[in-house]
Amino acid sequence: EELRHNGVHMPILLLGYTPEDMTETLIENDVTQDVPSLEMARAYSAEAGKLGKVLRVHLKLDTGMHRLGQRAEEWEKLLPIFRYKHLKVTGVFTHLAASEDPSPRAREFTIAQGKAFYQTVAQLEKHGCSCGKTHLLASGGLLYYPQLGGSYARVGIALYGVLSTREELASCPVALKPVLSLKARVA
Repeated sequence: EELRHNGVHMPILLLGYTPEDMTETLIENDVTQDVPSLEMARAYSAEAGKLGKVLRVHLKLDTGMHRLGQRAEEWEKLLPIFRYKHLKVTGVFTHLAASEDPSPRAREFTIAQGKAFYQTVAQLEKHGCSCGKTHLLASGGLLYYPQLGGSYARVGIALYGVLSTREELASCPVALKPVLSLKARVA
């Protein structure tokens, strides 16, 4: 609400939990909400239905992080979400669990995650579901696996000119520079 009130008119994608009783706020402020499960999709759809409106959502796929999202190999469980008349799926995404780890095992795992993601998107689209935008790259993915592509990347920590560890920063393929500094006078 504050972003919209203060003149931010660009698309906002909220990656994180929002209680379903705030669906009206999401719709009124033109915010796209992530949906990690069929249960949450059902709840958001019911709330949007009470308002007679449509909520835009991005579906979260679990391709190996095992924290949130529908397991990619169980993609058919996502099919009902595309039929909810009060939800509009405008994107599908996942999170690469080990994209900043340079070890051969982590590289193999990350490539497998990318493959699972795109196979799931292909299966959904084969069954008539328009997946919209796709995104799987965060900072580490963008730096080390740009070939995995997607509609856009969720660059976070790299914007600050750092990565999770000094080793990762030392092996980074581009020279990262901080975008800000914070200075304070001790009082």
